[in-house]
Amino acid sequence: MASSSATGSVTVAIHPLVIMNISEHWTRVRTQDKVQNPRVLGALIGMQKGRNVEIFNSFELQCDVVDGNIVINRDYYNAKEEQFKQVFKDLDFLGWYTTGDLAETEDDMKVHRQV
Repeated sequence: MASSSATGSVTVAIHPLVIMNISEHWTRVRTQDKVQNPRVLGALIGMQKGRNVEIFNSFELQCDVVDGNIVINRDYYNAKEEQFKQVFKDLDFLGWYTTGDLAETEDDMKVHRQV
């Protein structure tokens, strides 16, 4: 039996820069592509210590659609990750984000398997 003092909670902190990056990414794609509700993808980087997660920064992911499937440009991702590692040695890839009008889709699961 679990101790009554044990908690199952996770603490997540998202720095404002991440929100600004995602917003700018979405707004830029919407304006350039003239799409009402564009779907954009990006990487989230930060630190995790136990059940405490802190997301410090993000960067967009370049993707292509191949046979109807979203394919992440791994060369671009690897280059960006290396650039961040040179400056922020303690930060790691923690996850990814997407925007759009649909909740989790099969496309999301395909992207998730790539990262």
